Amino acid sequence: PISKDEFVIAHFGKLYPNQDLLTFLHGFQLFVKNHPNSKIKLIIIGHKPRLGVNIDDILSILPADTWKVYPYLKREELFNYCKAKVSVFWMP
Repeated sequence: PISKDEFVIAHFGKLYPNQDLLTFLHGFQLFVKNHPNSKIKLIIIGHKPRLGVNIDDILSILPADTWKVYPYLKREELFNYCKAKVSVFWMP
């Protein structure tokens, strides 16, 4: 396995209002609270703020240093980024 400096959970694409996003986010929040020194990050790549999902509002329940939103990446850029940085994908 490739050694990474931090454990990165990634989602790419749109998030929809009918997806159960909060179950995972509350679990992530609990993990961060119970393991404050862990090097874990949630990243969202290429989410377009439409369909009633405001990603900044949803992620605001998490400490600011545990998440980041990235703009859309072209397929090859996305592949290379994920190959280098991402530990696991979140597909709600």
